[in-house]
Amino acid sequence: MTIIQIIKKVKMEFKLFIRNIPYNIDEKEFKMEIQKINGVIDCNLIMKFGQPINKGYGFVSVNSEDIQNELLTTNSVTIGGRIIRFTKYSNQQKYYKLHVMNIPIDISESELLNFFSRFGQVDSVKRDYDVMNKQYKNTAVVVYDNYEDFKSVLELKTIKYDGQVTFDIVKRRTFNKNPYNNGFVQRPKFYQFPRNNYQKRTYGNVEKKKLNIIRPNMTQ
Repeated sequence: MTIIQIIKKVKMEFKLFIRNIPYNIDEKEFKMEIQKINGVIDCNLIMKFGQPINKGYGFVSVNSEDIQNELLTTNSVTIGGRIIRFTKYSNQQKYYKLHVMNIPIDISESELLNFFSRFGQVDSVKRDYDVMNKQYKNTAVVVYDNYEDFKSVLELKTIKYDGQVTFDIVKRRTFNKNPYNNGFVQRPKFYQFPRNNYQKRTYGNVEKKKLNIIRPNMTQ
């Protein structure tokens, strides 16, 4: 019996979050300065939507843990006269999630995975499930490994599937759920006093009655 071992080549990548970037630096100038660092694989600057200024932060990926650790403590990298600060970038996938809508129920997750893999390296695909009706919803979350792949698909906004169905695509957002009431925020209920009975008022489980005050007759 012959055993064939398949070895998958894994690209080592260590991602860092960059802050303290001057707002007037454009992406071209940012990449030109960052690529001077040894071992840089990829970098991108986050721009404000519809504006020619950045948000003051970006990301860089390097090919060595030693380079990553060196950048975490360095004060020698400057852009536009500012010292750039580096921190470890954790949970990067939350920025790479796409919310895909208008998906027919009969399309499986594996079919969606194969389709969206045409546009880049997909980490995972998950159909949204309706527990009450016990069926898939017409939405799904597609997670990309690489920000550039994620960005390129997001900018399309719509994608034709099989030449018949059009998927609508937006950025997947995470909502903070209220820990009470099964995650749904409920407005407080204010008690309304009965208008036809002023002798009796109820506050929760406590019943209060209006007191009849007897005053002395001042005419006597």
